[in-house]
Amino acid sequence: MATMIPDSVEQFTTEGERQTYRFLEAAAKPDARFLCWYLPDVQGREPDFILYSQDCGLIILEVKDWDLQQIREANPHNFVLNIGGKRKGRKNPLKQSRDYLNDILDKIKSDGRLVSRDPIHHGNPKLPIDCGVVFPNINKFEYRKKGLEKVIAADRGFFWDDLHPASDICSDPSGTCFTKALEERFPPRFAFRLSGQEVDHLKQLIFPVVRVEIPERVTEMPYEKRICRHRGLDHHQEALARKFESGHRIIYGPSGSGKTLILVHKAACLLRYNPNIKSILFVCYNITLVNYIRRLFAEKG
Repeated sequence: MATMIPDSVEQFTTEGERQTYRFLEAAAKPDARFLCWYLPDVQGREPDFILYSQDCGLIILEVKDWDLQQIREANPHNFVLNIGGKRKGRKNPLKQSRDYLNDILDKIKSDGRLVSRDPIHHGNPKLPIDCGVVFPNINKFEYRKKGLEKVIAADRGFFWDDLHPASDICSDPSGTCFTKALEERFPPRFAFRLSGQEVDHLKQLIFPVVRVEIPERVTEMPYEKRICRHRGLDHHQEALARKFESGHRIIYGPSGSGKTLILVHKAACLLRYNPNIKSILFVCYNITLVNYIRRLFAEKG
């Protein structure tokens, strides 16, 4: 299965997002070739899913739980839906995901480290970036029959037929069908290959929620040589920090393995994603560590 971040979600925003999460988790195989984020932070906004594939690049997916009976009008900019007997306008989901794509492009270009130096692609990102939609409640045949393909092509995402457990994609234990479907829908415009360090930097760049600024402890080096370092959580640490389910957890490891970073990140995520939480008690074993943790929280805002 794909490496999902977070790797366990207690409550989804919509049922369609739950279905899409389970679909990507099960169908995107082998896990070493796929990273998938649910509700990542992009310039302060949250696309539903961002999938990184070693074959296709970065793909932004916007999920809509709409059914065909709800859709009254559609154009390249907006959809008009029947919600509770009233007509309400909504942004075209493909345009919505394209807005997220443009934010990511700007971020990569301004950073510069993942910009190509190749004469053909000079100034552009080293990896392809594309966007699409997911309609978990709409059958692809009926979607085409209603003429909605004129607004969003059916090959720009996934439908109910794809997400169904009996579909060819979901029934394939090897993941070959999913990879083929992904390449058909989002064919990479050029060949690419990112190193492990470049993937880590991409993650830190696009998803700043996993970037933690670590002030040096006073005893580590003389004052004039102290600097602030940026350290990103690795995939396993990030998955632990973004678990949203209840219950007790024990995180253990040797000194310097990132236990404190995970807990600080966890507390920040809880406050952000659970509106019922008003305060969090964070305890530790000595006053020096208290001050260190306070500085980490200050850096997290």
